[in-house]
Amino acid sequence: MPYEFLEHTGDVKIRATGSSFREALESAMQALIQLISSNEAPGLDEEDEASQKNGKSGLGEKKAQTKKASQELLLEVETSNIKDLVVMALERLFVMCEIEDVLPRSVKILEEEHENPYYVRFAVFGEKGKLSDTEIKAITYHQLRVDKTDDGWLIEVVIDI
Repeated sequence: MPYEFLEHTGDVKIRATGSSFREALESAMQALIQLISSNEAPGLDEEDEASQKNGKSGLGEKKAQTKKASQELLLEVETSNIKDLVVMALERLFVMCEIEDVLPRSVKILEEEHENPYYVRFAVFGEKGKLSDTEIKAITYHQLRVDKTDDGWLIEVVIDI
């Protein structure tokens, strides 16, 4: 599921593609996850992470590595047009991860309908943790593209940071 970050003055622009609408939307969601996920190493708590950055193993100094509890969010969006579906799904992913303190690692679309009514139900998998310091103000409609192409689907969305 390919995606790429495109240059955009002062913001972040994502281009996601897929052979189906589901794949393209999942790619856009995965790109957002990359943007909002912090750089902490999975499975390390903050003290162990700090020790690791200072060149220490973090093991046996005060406590051993501990696994963070895995988290799963089940989310859904229903709307009357496909562009709203893309923006609202990305927005819901970001907002719920922030509210629930979930550091997302992956996403899977469980159901989708890209005809009126437009609907998506998806699961976000991650662990308890703080999102990156990248401040996201909004998932925007500016230069939004949701197009069926000869090769499948294309989604381009600008994220205001």
